[in-house]
Amino acid sequence: MNWNLINQKYVELSKNWASNVTELSLKQTPDPLGGHFLDFSDKEKVSLAFMERGEITSRKVATSVDELMYLIFKGEAKARALDYEVKNRIPNQDFRRIYFSKAVEELSKISKIWGERLLKEFNSVLEENPFLDELAERYLPQA
Repeated sequence: MNWNLINQKYVELSKNWASNVTELSLKQTPDPLGGHFLDFSDKEKVSLAFMERGEITSRKVATSVDELMYLIFKGEAKARALDYEVKNRIPNQDFRRIYFSKAVEELSKISKIWGERLLKEFNSVLEENPFLDELAERYLPQA
């Protein structure tokens, strides 16, 4: 895997979101102040890593361009979904109902298979931590 191939695939897939992206915004080197970056230190793999205060706090390894694209677009879909949820929050409802649904919807625009994969991940979360609508109002700021 190399930067040009990754960038080309990212730009191509971004079109499914009607985006005019011309380049992947992730850096190839860590910023000590923080943020995501791609680590090419292993010739066979690429890591999507996150640095905070000079320390790597998260690292997800991809062995293929497809897996790397899934990790990148999953993060972007979740960010879009969270923004949507905040703007469309329903009182007394667990925010994850809208958030999870919207994230799956957004990622499915890129790949139906990826959307289904994310849905399985969310269902796994919900098995351990079910929706708690009755508690939602307690933890949300009052208007």
